[in-house]
Amino acid sequence: MNKEMHGALGKNYEADINPGALTQCQPKRWSLHRSFTAHRTDRYAVTVERDIVYCERPSRALKLDVYRPKHSPQPAEGGSAPLLPAVIVLHPGAWSSGDKSWIFTAHDMALATKGYAVFDIQYRFINEVRWPGQLDDCRAAIRWVRAHAAEFGVDANRIALLGRSSGGHIALSAAYQARGEH
Repeated sequence: MNKEMHGALGKNYEADINPGALTQCQPKRWSLHRSFTAHRTDRYAVTVERDIVYCERPSRALKLDVYRPKHSPQPAEGGSAPLLPAVIVLHPGAWSSGDKSWIFTAHDMALATKGYAVFDIQYRFINEVRWPGQLDDCRAAIRWVRAHAAEFGVDANRIALLGRSSGGHIALSAAYQARGEH
């Protein structure tokens, strides 16, 4: 990987990166080993709650996993603890495979260590329901996160969507078609 990075960006590319941006990066580079051991939450200061049902559909119950910082933000003097911004994550899989917390678990945990509450969701596949069923599942997750914001210490007005591949398509569609009803 180092050889490819140096070939594409130059030998001293890291020196050109803004130091503030570097603080937002993972301390270690991606590796196959890290991807396969990412489910080990002991490597991150996060709490994980798995398999929470957020929506019942005729074909199955849709579940999500919640990642939060292990140590809650401290309240300002005389105030209450600040609420966490939320990120709803939609996995890749060509609309026909994959699952929540599938191959990007380390990213979910990294976001949680940075102070986000991450809700990694399932959605129905194309063989279960035609489009826009997947979009409906995303909207249901947004509504669920808003309805349960207090329970998870989340600011219901600060919710972002993060999708990869087919999950990215669903996330963008939800963002572009936001109707204020979420």
